[in-house]
Amino acid sequence: GKGGFGIVIKVFRLELGVNKYCRALKLIHPPQERIRLTRKERKKLFREAECLGRVQSVNVVQLHEFGLSDMDNCFWLLMEFLDGQSLDRMLEMGLVFHEQAVVCIGSQVLS
Repeated sequence: GKGGFGIVIKVFRLELGVNKYCRALKLIHPPQERIRLTRKERKKLFREAECLGRVQSVNVVQLHEFGLSDMDNCFWLLMEFLDGQSLDRMLEMGLVFHEQAVVCIGSQVLS
């Protein structure tokens, strides 16, 4: 998928031609007018990734690794891959949620 800050790519770990596991690789690029992330941006991204790495919840994707490319122009996160649709996408498709489903989703978001 593609968003305002970068892209997410589904990646696979192969061992002897066999798929061992699947992950989501998120690449965060600097704004288009620059070719490098600023020191402040890098520091903030590392701090946020370290915080995310400490969160252990069934409602939050697991962070496996993170880092910065050699040229300081791409911050990356290797995360658990979850197959399915985002809540935004479901709403765009016109899906209507009943009250009980809204309460269930809301409690998961807030936990």
